[in-house]
Amino acid sequence: SFLQIGQNEIGYLARDPALLSDDSVELIARLSIGIKNIPYFKQLLIVNPDGEIIAGYNISPFANAQTNMRERLGIELAFGGFLAPQSYAIDPSEGEKMARISFITPILDPDNQIKRVLVGRTSLDTNPYSQPILSILQDLSDEKNVGILVDDELNILIHPDPQKVMTIYTGGVILIIPWMWL
Repeated sequence: SFLQIGQNEIGYLARDPALLSDDSVELIARLSIGIKNIPYFKQLLIVNPDGEIIAGYNISPFANAQTNMRERLGIELAFGGFLAPQSYAIDPSEGEKMARISFITPILDPDNQIKRVLVGRTSLDTNPYSQPILSILQDLSDEKNVGILVDDELNILIHPDPQKVMTIYTGGVILIIPWMWL
């Protein structure tokens, strides 16, 4: 599924020992290689135990890079010992019409101590693995109905009206397919 692939890929990237380097140039180079080798993510960030972003790739301008509230929760969980990759829906980037999904996992040192956290962001607009979801939603839409995707908290992730993305769905229920199954 879309989420399983993202969780597997972020876990794979986090096993790179070079992500423990203190050299920011090397960190950015490794993140760049990660995105080029695994084109699932649009952005990669490394966060230290103080919650500061110490390296990022495809973040512009880097000086203004921030994590959002959901990502900060996941980062805290990762530093608290939650080792499984996590995923959270976050707001679209400027110019995008669908939510992004943020994947978060700890970076462990050789002694299996959590030293940093890796955050990978992908956009439902452009991720190749989300295209089947978009196709299904398009097929469900007609002049009377729209196909939308919501997360487990009923946040709208995909909607024909981009203004409704990341708002809470309050309409009637006809068919719900949990997004983590897709």
